[in-house]
Amino acid sequence: WRGWWRVANTEQLVSFVLITVLTITVMSMLAHATVFGREVANDVTFLRVEGQVLNERTGWFGTFFWIIGAYSLFAAALGILDYMGRLVSDSLKVTYLAASTRWSESALYVAVVWALIAIGGVVLLAGFDQPLALLVISAVVGGFMMFLYSGLLVILNRRVLPRVIGLRGYRLVVMALIFLFFAFFAALTVIDRIRGL
Repeated sequence: WRGWWRVANTEQLVSFVLITVLTITVMSMLAHATVFGREVANDVTFLRVEGQVLNERTGWFGTFFWIIGAYSLFAAALGILDYMGRLVSDSLKVTYLAASTRWSESALYVAVVWALIAIGGVVLLAGFDQPLALLVISAVVGGFMMFLYSGLLVILNRRVLPRVIGLRGYRLVVMALIFLFFAFFAALTVIDRIRGL
């Protein structure tokens, strides 16, 4: 367990923290160098302007920038579909359909992935096709889910798991602080939406 925990923490430090900080820093510097001071709409069209500026300066890097951006978004979308498909199908099979011979975990996975694709299609057909609006909706829903998720993790670790394997000490305190952080912003969002009505 301790060996695995050490490897898991190192992997998260390298693949999540360091790479995230590095890529955000580089992309922020690139945006500052290309579009700072220009009249750019407050939406994702700044990426088009950024690519055009890069093409003007280098002749090709803007196109490369757009290709890498499209590939990154596509890979992220596929990763989310895969993750959600695996998570939901595993939970359904273990919790509700353990005795079912009709639904294998792989059949559930395919059903969940196609259901998510269908829901995404319905959202787009309903008129929600602006990337910034979809990004804001996604961020709000993600934040609300983290509020619920972190609260459930605190309850799980305090009431359900044996003390020897449950979170203790500063890790439990950090999880409680994360719960409060997301609870604050979830409440703020709900209040803002109610005032908007």
